[in-house]
Amino acid sequence: EVNERQESATTAVRFGQRLPTVLLVEDNQLQRQMIVHALRDLSVNLLQVASGGEAISAAMKDHSIDLMILDYELPDISGAEVIDTLLSHDIKLPFVVSTARGSERVAVEMMKRGASDYLIKDERFLGGLPAIVKRLLKQFKVDGILAEVERELRRSEQRMRQIIDTNGDPFVSLTLDGTILEWNKAAERTFGLERAQALGANILDTIVPPAMQDRIRTELSQFAAEPHTFAARLPDEVGAIDANGRVFPVEVSLNTVDSSGEWIINAFLHDISRRRELESQLIQAEKMASLGQLAAGVAHEINNPIAYVRSNLGTLKSYTQSLAKVIQSATELGTAIEAGDFSQLNAKWQEMKTVSEAEGLASIIDDLPELFSDSEEGLVRVKEIVQNLKSFARLDEAEVKEADINECVETTLKVVANEIKYKCQVFKDLAPLPRLKCRPGQLNQVLMNLLINATQAVAERGEIHVRTWCDELNVFVSVRDTGCGIPAEHVSQLFTPFFTTKPVGSGTGLGLSISYGIVQKHGGDIQVTSQLGIGSTFTIRLPRQGVSK
Repeated sequence: EVNERQESATTAVRFGQRLPTVLLVEDNQLQRQMIVHALRDLSVNLLQVASGGEAISAAMKDHSIDLMILDYELPDISGAEVIDTLLSHDIKLPFVVSTARGSERVAVEMMKRGASDYLIKDERFLGGLPAIVKRLLKQFKVDGILAEVERELRRSEQRMRQIIDTNGDPFVSLTLDGTILEWNKAAERTFGLERAQALGANILDTIVPPAMQDRIRTELSQFAAEPHTFAARLPDEVGAIDANGRVFPVEVSLNTVDSSGEWIINAFLHDISRRRELESQLIQAEKMASLGQLAAGVAHEINNPIAYVRSNLGTLKSYTQSLAKVIQSATELGTAIEAGDFSQLNAKWQEMKTVSEAEGLASIIDDLPELFSDSEEGLVRVKEIVQNLKSFARLDEAEVKEADINECVETTLKVVANEIKYKCQVFKDLAPLPRLKCRPGQLNQVLMNLLINATQAVAERGEIHVRTWCDELNVFVSVRDTGCGIPAEHVSQLFTPFFTTKPVGSGTGLGLSISYGIVQKHGGDIQVTSQLGIGSTFTIRLPRQGVSK
């Protein structure tokens, strides 16, 4: 590591603004002067020594030497020994070896030792030396750049490995056929699969639940023909499965990279099961808070039918007492008939007629069917109110099921009826709709928030228009009021958590935020248009394909 840092620092200096440094090792002074003269036109810093020992000392002391011109025959040691000594200290330089008495054997020996070139000191020596020095310096620079690039790549890979392994979220890299190429420590913890087990395995056999395997397989196969589209087609949230068979939701952040003609998919996965649990609790809490605000109205709605059922029971009690007297008189008449006491028949008959007229038997008989019908209607109304409240409060309504959005509208209108009826007249325009896979309980909550907000936007008397329609791709629900409208500067903040224009104590500021989140989880959105003094319209868009989980 120390050598690598030194080498990197030396390379960095070499590629700066200074001139390349050439060390000339020549014991013959005349030859040395001739070589210096031959290299005069090169932009180099030329150092000169006369022995092998001086050459070794200079090279080991000065790491800025870029090239050495080395005489093979020196007074103390040979050029070969100089090269061997420097290489043993991991000092790698281009060496140009020169000799007056050269041979092919010596040339081969020097090239094997690491010499970059070998020259014989003949009539061509001085003329060819500048070109060789220039070429080797250029080549050495290129080699240094490549070495530095390789070192930087290694350092980058190490840093990336550290970043990936220290990241708290699972990281998975894979090929288009699903083969796993990378698997970090967080993936080991989350999915219960060691890196050695995961590498080379197929993602479909490791962390993709059976219900999603066909879709992921299709996306992977189609991606090769449509580069850059995999990330766009895959939803941000998918299901995953661990080694113990636990299926849980994960948020996906991925990108695709073309690595030397092979597409690689890199993905960070974030376990959001805890977040989903907290969101569910928050939605339920907001739902119960909304129902709490409606409690007085709901109690009044229940009290009305209960009141007239109770009144009818009082009337029935009175009727029962009257009927008992008539029945008693009829019983006495029957007893006289059975006894054959004809002298009493007329008297008992007259007595029964008198009692029947006095107790109003005819009107009782006429009134009883209506009395029972009214009471039954009242009890049915109470049952409907309780059922509507129950469907709103049930946690299992968070499960996905097929539902008719028009039924959601009707149910919600019944729940909030008492809140609306004293201020607004409701107009419905409900078109036939396809059944959607959705969470009806949550959509009921969205509709309730919009209807209550619409009612509260009306100062005294106004209208609420609820409309549903659909096209080939989406189902729409709009709630329009004739209230005060929303200032333009507030429209963009309506779905921000805790933002509210209501007086303190009149709202949490979470209703619209939670509503928007619910609709988003269904793959849709909510659009708002508003004019001050005219009213507002909230339009919900839900994809017809529905949700799968």
